[in-house]
Formats: sequence, structure tokens, C-alpha cells
Amino acid sequence: CAGNQTTPNFALSGISLGSTLVAPSGGVPATVGTASYNHVASSSAQQTVSQSLSEVGVFRLTATPPSYLGTTIPATSSAPVGRFTPYDFAVSNASMTPGCGSFSYMDQPMPTSFTVTARNLSGGTTSNYRDEFATATLGLVAENGDNGVPLSSRLSGLGSLGWQAGLFTANLHPETFARNALPDGPFSQLAIGLQLFDNES
Repeated sequence: CAGNQTTPNFALSGISLGSTLVAPSGGVPATVGTASYNHVASSSAQQTVSQSLSEVGVFRLTATPPSYLGTTIPATSSAPVGRFTPYDFAVSNASMTPGCGSFSYMDQPMPTSFTVTARNLSGGTTSNYRDEFATATLGLVAENGDNGVPLSSRLSGLGSLGWQAGLFTANLHPETFARNALPDGPFSQLAIGLQLFDNES
């Protein structure tokens, strides 16, 4: 219709909905939560459809109508929307092995393993969470006997480990607890944990 005027009488069932990936480059396409909808006639000619995407990134949302009264209506797409971010993060397979079987000396490596997964609402891995799209930072924290005295600064940290395809993985990472300049300890109830900040505004 000339001038792109609205058409309140338009109604059509089975309009396919989808998405195309804009960024990150070389990323994984998203699956949409609502794959089609039926457009009903209304005075505004508009209809609101709830939509979700399975992946992190920037996308264009698409609508592809079927034939309408024997006429082909071209598909359309939105302006880029996003950046979409993970729904949550999950820790799995976490372990820390004492350097001497049942205890560790200060400055002695303690092989540390864990996996943190960036997930969508369905619990799936958001593989596009990487590079500049992965803003979350992780660090180890420590305290002895829940006494409120932080000891995190004495841990060697996670070094150059980072996000790869939605996963942050440590595999036998040689974590150490530093010896103090002035003798202290022992820390027989030392608890070490993992802290994550998503760094999203």
C-alpha cells in the first residue's frame, strides 16, 4: 500500500519468526522462543509478541509471512537489538586438592579445577559469551573458620584463565596460599571459594 500506511484489516496466520546474528563475528545463531504467530486485524494494525533468544549477542529479529491471497509478502527484519546477556552462571566440577594429601603448606601448589557456565533461561550454554561479550570476572576468596578476616589477597589467583565459548574452566590450576612476612597460621579451617561479578550496568 502506497506510503506505507497501516492496514487495520490485515490478518494472516503462520507468520514465521526468527533472528539473524549481527555480533559477535563467527558466533552461534540463536533459537527463538516464539517461532511463529498469527496476526489478527486491529485498529492499530499492530500486535505485540513476546520473544526470547537462546544466545548472547546482538541480533536482528525477522518475520517471514506465508503467501497472502496468492501474493508474496517480503520478509522483514528489525534494527539490531541487544547486547543480550546470560540469564545466570553455574559452577560445576569444583575441586581443590591439598598439596600433602590432607593438608597444604603455604606457597605449595594446590591443583584447582572448576567450570563456570554462562547459561540462558533454559539452562543451555550461551556459546557467544566470549571475547568482548564476556564481561564477567572471576576470583578466588578465602577466610579461616568464618572469622570475617579476608585472606583472599594471599591467593595466587586465576592468572590468564578466561572465557571460551560460554565456559570459564580451570583444569588443575596450581593455586597457592602465600606465606606471610610475619609467621602466622596454621589455618586449619581455611575455606576457599569462587566469586563472580558480571560487571553489567
